[in-house]
Amino acid sequence: LERLSGRTRGVSGIMLAVRRELVPSLQDHIINDDAFIGLHVLGRGKRVVCESGAVCLDRPPADGGQEFIRRVRINAGRLQILARPALWLQCGTGNAWRYISHKLLRLALPLFLLGCLFFPLAALALPGEVSGWMKGLLVLQAVAYLFCLAGWCVERLGLAKRPLLRALCLPWRALRNLCALFPACLGLMRGTQGVLWARVDRTEEEKEHAPGL
Repeated sequence: LERLSGRTRGVSGIMLAVRRELVPSLQDHIINDDAFIGLHVLGRGKRVVCESGAVCLDRPPADGGQEFIRRVRINAGRLQILARPALWLQCGTGNAWRYISHKLLRLALPLFLLGCLFFPLAALALPGEVSGWMKGLLVLQAVAYLFCLAGWCVERLGLAKRPLLRALCLPWRALRNLCALFPACLGLMRGTQGVLWARVDRTEEEKEHAPGL
């Protein structure tokens, strides 16, 4: 949808093409170097566009644990950029707002979920009548987290290859990816978050379709 406006805020580190004169000098501590390059190009007053005709094959992680490690690194890079407002403010008001709303506001989702869980529980613990909508919010969350638990069980038991059970894993995988924010914060504060990608195993499906890679 973003490319329909004629430009995009983010770039894919899997494959991107940049004019030579627009390639910035990459600092060795930058984690999300693809985002850094895209913001630099926007800061130079140029456009970042998505080429729908380009084709690139990615290597998906073989299991959820490796995907979680990948998400931790991505979130750490977003936090790093968030702490450096000069990177995204140089893009102009419109581009900066689009980048914040599309990329950086995702970092608030785990905190929002915690708030949605904390306030109904706190209302139940305190004396007084609890409103109906607060109880309903708590029930909806309980159901959602039960689906997440079911998805975790399916993944742990190795049943995710079945189509119906694979769909059951979606809520759990979404929650797991959101929770990657917290170890990302700890890694940045402790200085243990590296800039290099961790090597991951390919899925069995990809090994079958790309045996020569």
